[in-house]
Order: sequence, then structure tokens, then C-alpha cells
Amino acid sequence: MELTIPGRYCGPPESGNGGWVSGALAALVPTTTAAPAVTVRLASPPPLDRALRVEVDRVGMPEGPVARLLDGDHLVATATAVPEPAPPDLVPATVAEARELLAPVHAWFTEGFDLPDLKEARALLDALG
Repeated sequence: MELTIPGRYCGPPESGNGGWVSGALAALVPTTTAAPAVTVRLASPPPLDRALRVEVDRVGMPEGPVARLLDGDHLVATATAVPEPAPPDLVPATVAEARELLAPVHAWFTEGFDLPDLKEARALLDALG
């Protein structure tokens, strides 16, 4: 199998745009249920307007199938099927933002701490840490 990077997809001079090359190579990697995503690593500047060889190893690494993009014997890029990454944990950011917003407002008050709203705000600040 071959992949040619058209000159119109240049990045740095005489080199393919990394995003385009990564997407084109990733599309050639067979994914599995266990490894539905693809990660690409560029090893050298991808040449333009020249047929590059693509070797696909369906067994691949422990993560999943691998595709190698080669210019002769020179490795240009690898693409590997990988498990889908876990979603980021947004709770710490949300807690930090809530504390950042509430603490200065609570600090404005110099009296009235026995009022229900300020008691609730103090309890929430204490719960936020």
C-alpha cells in the first residue's frame, strides 16, 4: 500500500503538514473494539509528492494494529490503534472554580453572618475545602 502527500498539504518547507499526514495514516489503521482510537507519531519530516510505502501489521503492539509510513527504509511515521482515552475528571476544576467565585463574595461581608444565605455560603465554602 502507498500514500502520497500532495504538495498542497505542505507544512514546513518541503514537508507534509503533520495533521494531514497523521489523519491520512490513521485512516489506514484497522481499529478494534478494544482499540477504537489511533495515535500517530511522526519520526521525520514527511516528504511531499512522492509515493511512500505503508506497512500495516494487524497484530501489532500490545495496544493494537500498527501502520508504518516509510520512505524507502526510512521511518517517517507510525500509527497505532489504542484504547479510547478515559474522559478527563472535571470535578476538581469545577470545585476549584466554585470556591474561587464564592470566597471573594463571602469575604465582602463584615456582618450578618447569622443570615441564612451567609450561613449557607459558609457551609458550602467549608464543604469545598
